[in-house]
Amino acid sequence: MAAIATDNRQVTTWRRRTAYWWFVLSAVVVLAFGITPYLVASLPALARSDVGLARNYVDRGPVITTALYVHIMCAGLALMLSPLQFAARCATGCLAFTGSRVASCSPRSSSVVRRG
Repeated sequence: MAAIATDNRQVTTWRRRTAYWWFVLSAVVVLAFGITPYLVASLPALARSDVGLARNYVDRGPVITTALYVHIMCAGLALMLSPLQFAARCATGCLAFTGSRVASCSPRSSSVVRRG
């Protein structure tokens, strides 16, 4: 019976690892295709090419344009850091998804308290 449990844990670990890397690669692809145009071309050039939201923001004032670029950079940062929320080492003090259960990390210790 122990061999079955070990095999099940290996399958779960493989699935978890595969899902984690799928998420990481998806975040990188979205980051590359969504943010790169705004980093390599000017807003008027993007508006002439009809890329994304550039046409809407090209005639706005500098405050709105700056807010757009700040929003784009913060979105990129969130995408780059998003895989860390699933890493077990970074789960202290937050919710961590482990297997089919939600685990809550106790802020007083590094132990994981399983729920439901």
